[in-house]
Amino acid sequence: MTAEFETEIKKIQEQAFLENQASRVEINKLEQVLEMKDREMNRVKRLARNILDERTEVERFFLDALYEVKQQIVLSRKNYKQMAQAAFNLKMRQAYAGRTEYPRIRTFDGRVHSTNSINQDLREAEKWTNIKKGMDVDIGDLTWEQKEKVLRLLFAKMNGCPPMKHRKSSVPPVPDYVTLTTRNKDTLG
Repeated sequence: MTAEFETEIKKIQEQAFLENQASRVEINKLEQVLEMKDREMNRVKRLARNILDERTEVERFFLDALYEVKQQIVLSRKNYKQMAQAAFNLKMRQAYAGRTEYPRIRTFDGRVHSTNSINQDLREAEKWTNIKKGMDVDIGDLTWEQKEKVLRLLFAKMNGCPPMKHRKSSVPPVPDYVTLTTRNKDTLG
């Protein structure tokens, strides 16, 4: 009986030893799989970081371009107002001297109810009346206001934003038929 018991104990010990070895082999395999997954995860993290850095760089470029365009809008509007004011004053002086007729009264201070305001001209710069359907558009042919709209649209598309419904006070939308050519793509002016 003791001999039977001892053989049974040896059998159980051998079986436990075999199961223990099989478990160790399985653990080694799982550790290798885990190492592979860690390396793959680190590679994915690196790629994600690179993509994020590139995206940040592109966003920075768009924001810089948008800032530059806004500065150009302010500058061109200021220059246009000065030139329009000087031309109006010259016409008034010529009319006072009796050389020509008096020009229509023009306002330069942005009054809302003016019938001949400089701001009407500035609002016209935002419209797409100079762009014909079906023709390629060179970005150099656009006004600064139109360039701003194109940049905003591209930036929104890059970020996956759906097209916004435009309010009356916002800049008019870019027509669907406007396609920009690749000429002068590096320069905004």
